[in-house]
Amino acid sequence: MGTKRQEIATDIRKNYGNMLNIKQATKALGFKDPRAAQRFLDGVPYCDTGRQKKYLASDIAYGNGTGFDPANYSGAA
Repeated sequence: MGTKRQEIATDIRKNYGNMLNIKQATKALGFKDPRAAQRFLDGVPYCDTGRQKKYLASDIAYGNGTGFDPANYSGAA
């Protein structure tokens, strides 16, 4: 299962770079509402730049352990 998540992380990096803000993460995860993406990302490690939170692509791909299923991932929007 790790391989699929690695593919997802690679796809996210290719389309958005390695560090994503909430707006980019919302698009990468296929959410329309940033609040839904934020709920998904609760518990995912982030870097606080003082202005915004930045998430690593690999951390987004592995999610927060609350039910992200890489089998249902359709790629970045």
